[in-house]
Amino acid sequence: MSSKTADVIAAGLCERIENGEFVTRRLPAERALSEQYSTTRITLREALGLLEAQGVIYRELRRGWFIAPPRLIYNPAHHSHFHAMALQQGRIDSTEVMEAREVPAQLAIARHLQLLEDDQVYHIRRLRRIDGRAVLCVEHYLNPAFFPGLLREDLTCSLTGSV
Repeated sequence: MSSKTADVIAAGLCERIENGEFVTRRLPAERALSEQYSTTRITLREALGLLEAQGVIYRELRRGWFIAPPRLIYNPAHHSHFHAMALQQGRIDSTEVMEAREVPAQLAIARHLQLLEDDQVYHIRRLRRIDGRAVLCVEHYLNPAFFPGLLREDLTCSLTGSV
């Protein structure tokens, strides 16, 4: 449960953020903020924690507090490419391939792909990032007959663009 003082400080900081006071998108150091609000660092941290829980700010270890970018708008009912979605919202996406290899299909995967158990399938695991922050881990199981040579392609790009 937050204290009344922390609530007031959080509201004040939120108003300053909304007014564009922190043009660098970085908040002043905790010591400076605690002096500005004439409070202890414990109470200030409580206020910062409230704003973090609301998604207004985020903390980077040993770097300080930063204003969070606008929330990413994602509609799971709309089939869109990750890259296009990020680009449309002015964000920078990246993809890291964690694993890409042929494996024997487990029964559930084989049934879904209309194969026999232990038939070879492509197993691709990728970590998707927005503005450098991990937001999505994707795991694909694909029938190699439909995607010949896919594992030799650049899997950091769109898979649908590779086929």
